[in-house]
Amino acid sequence: MNESWEGFAERMQRLNPLFELGRGMEVGELKPYLQTILMQVLLAIFYRELNDDEHRRKSDIKYIVEDTIKQMKLLADEKQIERITSGLLYSGKEKLLVPVTSRTMSKCQALILIRKGRQQTCPCVL
Repeated sequence: MNESWEGFAERMQRLNPLFELGRGMEVGELKPYLQTILMQVLLAIFYRELNDDEHRRKSDIKYIVEDTIKQMKLLADEKQIERITSGLLYSGKEKLLVPVTSRTMSKCQALILIRKGRQQTCPCVL
């Protein structure tokens, strides 16, 4: 057996979130380019993190999305740019998500998962 197959399943499992990037996102004619756009945006954010660049807010990410689309010589309207930005930051519709408040929480209570617009807490809290 070829060495490259050793541990292949585990590597694929780790990469699975990248394969899911942008799945189900409605962005019209940008759909064939969506994974490339999102990967470039993630890399830009990653490099900002490495260089301690503070410009990582949602408005900054929106600018990165817009700039990436321009660099790829694609056209996008404001709605598509906003959808890609929100899709990168949230799972499901942004308006259905409830932000975590900054109150004192136990470690388990802090593990709030947002799934399909519904808030779920860690089972050990229930």
